[in-house]
Amino acid sequence: YLKDVKKETITKVELQLIIDVVNAVEQVKNNPTDDNIQRLNDLLAGLDPNAQIVKDTKQQVNGSILDTINGDFTNVTEKQLENIGINDLITSRLPQYQDALEEYAKEHDPKDLTVDDIQKVIDAINGVQDAKDNPTADTIRNAHDAVNNLDDGALKDKLLQELEDITIEYIVNNPGAITEELFDFANLDTDSSRMDSYIEYLNDVLPGMPK
Repeated sequence: YLKDVKKETITKVELQLIIDVVNAVEQVKNNPTDDNIQRLNDLLAGLDPNAQIVKDTKQQVNGSILDTINGDFTNVTEKQLENIGINDLITSRLPQYQDALEEYAKEHDPKDLTVDDIQKVIDAINGVQDAKDNPTADTIRNAHDAVNNLDDGALKDKLLQELEDITIEYIVNNPGAITEELFDFANLDTDSSRMDSYIEYLNDVLPGMPK
């Protein structure tokens, strides 16, 4: 570290910090709990972030955390996901993330998921839940884009089925917002040349139908 930052002198406090970082790294490798991860991050914050050894240490630790995540998706924590660089995490959805990651890994080859794989699963779960909580043409479209980034398999099929149900309910409740794209998302068998007729008829009939 001293060579890396071209520092010729060091205080006792700085020396102790480096020792504490080394100890914390080993703790995270052996037991990457949220507390151990946070302690290491706090210690690393006291070192020069541009030092190559600090960057290498973070990469090494994240590799250990990723191995732990792949070892048991059911116990993955938000802190672990954050530390390996996963974005857009929503705390209340952690159980959904855990279940989806476990299901995705079962059919994934190789079994171990990369950071990119995990981010795709998080994005897909967020997209579908956003569409469910606030169904609009935009949220449904965004969810489809996210889910279609997943590899083919059971998780993708399940999420697409959820989106189909969400889309159909949205069409029924919002006939004025019907588009050809929404028909496609709902997997309805249509003739594009008759789209205007479908929309006109549904706009006339749906508002009077019991929900």
